[in-house]
Amino acid sequence: MKNKKYKLKVGKSPPGFEDLEVLLDILDFLKKKRARLLEPIRRELGIIDKEIKNVKQKIKNLALQKIEKTTKVKNYKLIYCKGRTSWNTKTLDYLARDNDDIRKCKIESKPWIRIKEA
Repeated sequence: MKNKKYKLKVGKSPPGFEDLEVLLDILDFLKKKRARLLEPIRRELGIIDKEIKNVKQKIKNLALQKIEKTTKVKNYKLIYCKGRTSWNTKTLDYLARDNDDIRKCKIESKPWIRIKEA
């Protein structure tokens, strides 16, 4: 069969493509079967992921009370990150003329913990 370009309407195949249509139907069937099999697993993984997120947040909150530097505990490295320093740009621009009050613009965030498997 020569390579001819066909202008097709939706749902119509060019002549001689019947065998390809059968394979495409099989592909659709397999994709749907795969999706059905994965659905309960995806639901279960979603539940587990939420639990992991909650436990990690509890670990971070507790670690912030107990450590002030990066610490290795069991298989994990709890990476201590001190609060960031940022500036309120509008106020800084205004106060920059007087230089004495620039420190009033300094904003520091709270420290936080990152969890990393060691």
